[in-house]
Amino acid sequence: MNKGLTVGFVYNVRKTEEDYKEWDEPATIETVASAMEASGNRVLHLEARNGNIFGGRVSDDDIFVQLARHSSELDIVFNIAEGYQGVEDRESYVPSLLNRFGIPHTGSGPISLATSLDKVRTKEVIRSNGIPTADYYVLDPASHESQINDLLDRLSFPMFVKPIYEGTGVGIDTQSRVVDVDQLRKKVNELMREYRKPVLVEKFLDGKEYTVGFVGNIVFPVLELDFENIESATHRDGVTSTFDKFSPAGFDSAYLDAVQSSLRVHRVLGCDDYNRLDLRAKDGVVYVLESNPLPGLNPTKSDFVIMADYAGINHEQLVNMVVNEAVNRYLNDQRAASQFGRRLERLGTNSSNLREYLSPTLSRLGSQTHSFVSSNGLSCYKLLKPVDNWRDAKSYTQK
Repeated sequence: MNKGLTVGFVYNVRKTEEDYKEWDEPATIETVASAMEASGNRVLHLEARNGNIFGGRVSDDDIFVQLARHSSELDIVFNIAEGYQGVEDRESYVPSLLNRFGIPHTGSGPISLATSLDKVRTKEVIRSNGIPTADYYVLDPASHESQINDLLDRLSFPMFVKPIYEGTGVGIDTQSRVVDVDQLRKKVNELMREYRKPVLVEKFLDGKEYTVGFVGNIVFPVLELDFENIESATHRDGVTSTFDKFSPAGFDSAYLDAVQSSLRVHRVLGCDDYNRLDLRAKDGVVYVLESNPLPGLNPTKSDFVIMADYAGINHEQLVNMVVNEAVNRYLNDQRAASQFGRRLERLGTNSSNLREYLSPTLSRLGSQTHSFVSSNGLSCYKLLKPVDNWRDAKSYTQK
């Protein structure tokens, strides 16, 4: 009988209010682990601690030591580690170690994670590929006061101010949208004091905001929130006390543009397996705001989980879909054989329970999709309908 996969589960856990906001709550860790166990896998918890160094020796609780100790028994790692606050490439550390030890893992690699976390580099990459994004300006901690006049020559109010190296919602509140120089200086100075890093100032785009999420070629129902006529609203994470979560978007040209742009960004950033992207629509153009290749998996709060739920995919199934997508990526990559060798044989054998578990879910999804061909004509994506209240529409092929 197949014993299932041995999955190393790497994460940072937020045990107190003082811990980094990007880390995951214990309840999230428990539900993700239980989901993988439900499909017949053995889960090995590996908390991504940054161990102390004594006399040149790394302590035993450091994630490097843990991975070295367990490397030979792991088939794959489910990685959601966010890393440590203040480190610009914090999300890249664990995937870099996994590559070093030759351990397959879920999600994107170190370069893609580092690029996506840096909001300016993300905008540079996607803009160079002809994908619309809001105009922007970067203020440096050492010279931001002298840069203000140049910024005002390049951008007009209202503007949106946020940290460059933090995740979605961190450093963002209802004061992030600024309409004059005094508000701009106040918010910039606040972020400079708190994060001691460059600050991103964007031209604020009113209108509808979309969030698009997908696992492999399966695109979940796109969610929408309309800020156009809401004076105090700046960003969904800054107005949680005022509004409910997004609702499913109407299936129209903006919906399709948001999906296509998201898939293109995922591709040009070199991301793998799954992603969630934020976009805004204004004057018939959809602009990409951010890419989140480590989307939250909180079972009740995270947008990624909520949009899957709209498609009738529960948290347990969603987690296993991510594992399955990573397994298939490694098994179908001819280049992986030289790096992972016999581990790939074990990965293929031990994942049969996972495939059997997901088979009913994936079969059902085939009956609630609209066909969608990517702009390069090479990939076919499945756009899932919400299980309820979907506006009937014909199948679309993106030109």
